[in-house]
Amino acid sequence: MQKQYYLNKFTKLLNHRRTICITGPESCGKSTIAHTLATRLEATMVPEFAREYLESLDRPYDQQDLDAIALISSNAFKKEFMSRIRILDCDFLTLKIWSEEVYGQCSKLILDCYENFRPDLYLLMFPDLPWVADPLRENEFDRKRLFDIYKSELEKSNRTYRIIKGLGDQRFEMAMKAIGSK
Repeated sequence: MQKQYYLNKFTKLLNHRRTICITGPESCGKSTIAHTLATRLEATMVPEFAREYLESLDRPYDQQDLDAIALISSNAFKKEFMSRIRILDCDFLTLKIWSEEVYGQCSKLILDCYENFRPDLYLLMFPDLPWVADPLRENEFDRKRLFDIYKSELEKSNRTYRIIKGLGDQRFEMAMKAIGSK
């Protein structure tokens, strides 16, 4: 019943295909909101490839691994999607910021991917959720500074974005409103 409500509410918006990217610092609910939106909107979901890639390594990651993740992501983003909306759990912006933070620079590959891939809307997740520890997460006490970098980068590159805040259903409703206002 609730899923049909959301589908009916956004029928006019869904007359053309759209790509919505969920982005932001670590542990701010990106994957959760991406899965929820994809389910409720019957959208194509493109997962974050970094986690699976990094978990498969038997060594610490290096800068070339970020390029490998960019290539995997690029191939996935090029695939045709059958639904009218495609939800991305991160894109090249995350790789750009991650590379610059960890290595002080970013490869031409990632920069080119970021410049040439332009989702219709970014949902920038505010880090107002409690931190959840994870072996791949590195920035528990730096999320607000990283959020500001994401925001600055989106503005500098003239991307359409909305900031998403709140807990639970409030966060979801804000995301739905942002999608509806685009």
